[in-house]
Amino acid sequence: MFNQINNGNALSLAFAKGYGWGAELNVRYIFEKAFTTGERGQGYPLERAEPQQRNAGLLNDVKAAVVKENYLDTLKAIEPELVKTAVSGERFQQCFFENNQSPEIEAYIRSILD
Repeated sequence: MFNQINNGNALSLAFAKGYGWGAELNVRYIFEKAFTTGERGQGYPLERAEPQQRNAGLLNDVKAAVVKENYLDTLKAIEPELVKTAVSGERFQQCFFENNQSPEIEAYIRSILD
């Protein structure tokens, strides 16, 4: 699917993980399969296309939000459910509420969590 999804423009390999004996054969096989199989640039398989397009839309919204003047405006520009998911972890909240220096941001985060 390397060629199909992103037209073969990026490949990530784990450095020195599990290569051991015959590593050069392993790498050669990976590159052969990555660059010589599958149709190029066809996009995600049909069963994954809709969720990937939805995720891309969310990412575009976040990208547009982060160009705001300050952090609070940025948070308010992002869909509240997405922010809630990001800040709902117990460890995040502990760290955030203990170290936060902006009462306005804290109030906004608390309003989303309630």
